[in-house]
Amino acid sequence: MDYDNLGLIRRLHGGAAESGFILVHVAMVAHTGNQVRNTDRVIKAAEKKNRQELDAALADYLDNLRTINRVMDSMWARSDPNDYMKLRTFIMGTKDQPMFPKGVIYEGVSEQPQTYRGESGANDSIIPTCDNLFDLNFPSNPMTGILLDFRQYRPNTHEVFLNEVKSRSQGAKVKEFSLSDPNSAVLFLANVDMVREFRMRHWNLTKEYIIRHTDHPVATGGSPITTWLPNQLTGVLTFMENTVQSIEKQVSNGQALTSENSALFDYVKARSNAQLRILTREVAELRKKFNQ
Repeated sequence: MDYDNLGLIRRLHGGAAESGFILVHVAMVAHTGNQVRNTDRVIKAAEKKNRQELDAALADYLDNLRTINRVMDSMWARSDPNDYMKLRTFIMGTKDQPMFPKGVIYEGVSEQPQTYRGESGANDSIIPTCDNLFDLNFPSNPMTGILLDFRQYRPNTHEVFLNEVKSRSQGAKVKEFSLSDPNSAVLFLANVDMVREFRMRHWNLTKEYIIRHTDHPVATGGSPITTWLPNQLTGVLTFMENTVQSIEKQVSNGQALTSENSALFDYVKARSNAQLRILTREVAELRKKFNQ
């Protein structure tokens, strides 16, 4: 199920940008079987307090997330940003959208106005699985509330799985066990960095495919377009910053990193520090543009 072996059967706008947009997502999801298997491996290793098995599972998890991110990066070549707005018309929601302040009445269905969020990458289960496995926390604010609201739009089986991952991960203390050893902590941090990269790529796509082409301040799913994705990104970057400090303290106390993990640690640390500065500047500029 790679991109070149996929075809779009049901179309909305019918353009090439639509096919590319949808099929890149399908090609990404084709790699989630390994994600599910490795999620289980990480939790079981933490349950058994088996450091060797944990590191092996985290390394495989990292490789799989890298693959998914590489497929996501092909969006630029598969779907022309200049044509995305033609597709976006069909997937816009009606919840929290200023053009539908009273919702929409569906004739023959209900006399009461209904509101639904539009299609969004937040409906997918790839990153929520990571959030729950690695026990990532986000600020308590309206943006995080929207993130949780999207969960209602997933299949029930996905929601059951995500809740189970969160419960099992916290019960096995995956985060605590991983961060208690500097080499495991670096592998854990590198996985969170892939979550950061995924969310940053989503943010970059949003800027190029949507923000560049419209002054409408609300995203497809009904979230504030300039602050919603940065909210999650900032939460991830803050966690990474704290984890970097923890690893540096462990190393300064005499706990050594392997040469491979030392190089990986330096690479991840440099990227996260630079991105937090860039993100803060971008959001400030865009809030002025959208008068938010």
